[in-house]
Amino acid sequence: MTGDRPPLIDLDWREATQRKWADGRKLHGPEFVGLHPLQELYAEQIDGINYAREWATRDGANLDFCLRQQTRLAELATETRAEWLRLQGAE
Repeated sequence: MTGDRPPLIDLDWREATQRKWADGRKLHGPEFVGLHPLQELYAEQIDGINYAREWATRDGANLDFCLRQQTRLAELATETRAEWLRLQGAE
């Protein structure tokens, strides 16, 4: 726990999303900073795959869960990259 705030994983994804965005705005200001949002999304999806792979190496890991997460994230990353490539062709 950070201060008196619960970790993000203790929150429903909707509340966690709102808090994470608000924290980013406090840190970086009101404007979105970084690469194109699709590039950032793809990088986060790749991180998710790597986190699931790491979890699979830990004691107590549910390997079926880890594989499902990696597969779902890989599908999303594939779609995200395809959308990026589509946009690049449109410019």
